[in-house]
Amino acid sequence: MKVNLSQLKGKITAFTLLFLSALALVWLFSSEWKSHAVGLALGSVVAYLNMMYLAFKVDQVGGNAAARGSRRMGTGFATRAALAILAAMLALKVDEISLLTTIVGIMVIPVFLIIYLIFSSLKHNKSELERGEK
Repeated sequence: MKVNLSQLKGKITAFTLLFLSALALVWLFSSEWKSHAVGLALGSVVAYLNMMYLAFKVDQVGGNAAARGSRRMGTGFATRAALAILAAMLALKVDEISLLTTIVGIMVIPVFLIIYLIFSSLKHNKSELERGEK
């Protein structure tokens, strides 16, 4: 199964916006869940930025490899880790943000991506079996 990176970025963006909209509604209508909603939102935004940055770096590394560039390039792990640490530090500093849900929020987008890719792969394999390609 070939993965189209731009299509995958669109799915991640749509999911993130939908998730952030739901969190905004929770924040708006529930006083006892506000800190959790803000923590999840902060973590989700950081996870989204990390995913988009990783996609950018993968494109950059792929382009460099295709051009037979000799320059060694990384995937920006330090930048992505620094963003996650910054979100955790912000949650520790601000009382209205839950640290636990911020950390959980950082994991939401990658978990969605894994689930989406599993179901997409299963759907692709099922359609190949029905056509008799395997």
